[in-house]
Amino acid sequence: MYTASCGNWPHIGSSVLKKATGRGEKADRRATDVDGSESEGAPLMAGCLLALLEIEEAIMVKTIPDTARRAQVFRELVANPLSFVIRQIQRVVQESDKGVLPLLPLLRFLAAHQTRLQNLATNSMADVPFEALMRLLRVKSSSYINEFVEKLKSDNSKFVPIDGNVHPITVNTISFLAALTVHRHTVTQQLLLMTAPQGTNSALLLPKLFARILSALGVTLKKKSENYDDPALSSLFLLNNYNYIAKALEDDDDGLLPVIREQNSQILSFYHSEIEQCINQYMRSWNQCIATLHGAQRVGDDKNMIRGMIANFTREFDLTVSQQRDYCIADLKLRAAVCDHVKRALLALYGPLMQIVESFGEQLFTRQLKYTNNSLESNIDRLFDASG
Repeated sequence: MYTASCGNWPHIGSSVLKKATGRGEKADRRATDVDGSESEGAPLMAGCLLALLEIEEAIMVKTIPDTARRAQVFRELVANPLSFVIRQIQRVVQESDKGVLPLLPLLRFLAAHQTRLQNLATNSMADVPFEALMRLLRVKSSSYINEFVEKLKSDNSKFVPIDGNVHPITVNTISFLAALTVHRHTVTQQLLLMTAPQGTNSALLLPKLFARILSALGVTLKKKSENYDDPALSSLFLLNNYNYIAKALEDDDDGLLPVIREQNSQILSFYHSEIEQCINQYMRSWNQCIATLHGAQRVGDDKNMIRGMIANFTREFDLTVSQQRDYCIADLKLRAAVCDHVKRALLALYGPLMQIVESFGEQLFTRQLKYTNNSLESNIDRLFDASG
């Protein structure tokens, strides 16, 4: 009887359903790439309910002209499914143990439809604990964020990558910040603002949280760097991690920099400065090689002194390269920059020594001479290269 006039009714709730599933929005791996099991299905459950209720209301308008009677029937109709869905979602939130990220899409959806759901719950003939659900969801989400910060600050694990590469804690922290950025409005309005002092500028709440998290990460990384026996490897570890953070801030897709700059406009300059300091600290591992080459201009015609200088430098160079054979700089651009630092420091002194050797004739130093300028440079270029 109603088929023709109801042909478009399945599409009435499509906007609600799209918001619940995320199909109506640009997909974002940062927001969806979380293992939340049932938490991921909860927004869909609520969205389906709202979509079906919209369809049902549209049908009732056509079939029950009397407004009061229609409202009564709708309240009776809504009671059981609404109570079931809200209690199911409440159970999902109570049992959720995957952190805040799987809960944020649910919180965003429920907050966006809070007025509608609250009205349905209030007018329902059943006891629908929607307010209790929202309170539980906010409290649990807030506690997960605080727990993340506290765990980061108190991390005493001794594990560090043996090659000085980026630590998993850095990767996880940046991923966490990127995911919070996707849900900035929800995190700010539904979580941070709830516990902020009255009169707080809400726009700065997430930037301040990010500043706390990055500060805690920095302290933790410095503690972890102390687990290395070699100061050079310790410096490379910090270098790799600071570079990873800086590159993440520079990545437009993650959207981190605009948020953090609201609190600290110099944040990127800070990490670039830390990177330079790490390179300078790493360069100390070459001090013995550099010290050996100093005075090349003062050897004069003393061939034995020249032979001794070449032999000592070669021994120190080979020893340093051997010690650092398995050290890692994964970022190719950064690796090239560090190698350039080493080349500039050594070749500036080794080049003049080779000129002296050439003036006497290389055949006089065959036993000591292992490296030419070019072969020395080639060996430096192979530093930090796992494939080499």
